[in-house]
Amino acid sequence: MIYWPPGQDIAIFYNHDGQTIDGGVITIAKLDNGSELFNVSGNINNVRIELIE
Repeated sequence: MIYWPPGQDIAIFYNHDGQTIDGGVITIAKLDNGSELFNVSGNINNVRIELIE
């Protein structure tokens, strides 16, 4: 998960074939497992993100 300044955008990159992400983005989270939940067709309208300590 990245934060993309100077706006208020957050993006989730998954299954990107190991390519690096550059260009002024700030990595704010990494997924250890569960990426298969994003493997759906169509639009994803609601995503809940929680901090697990």
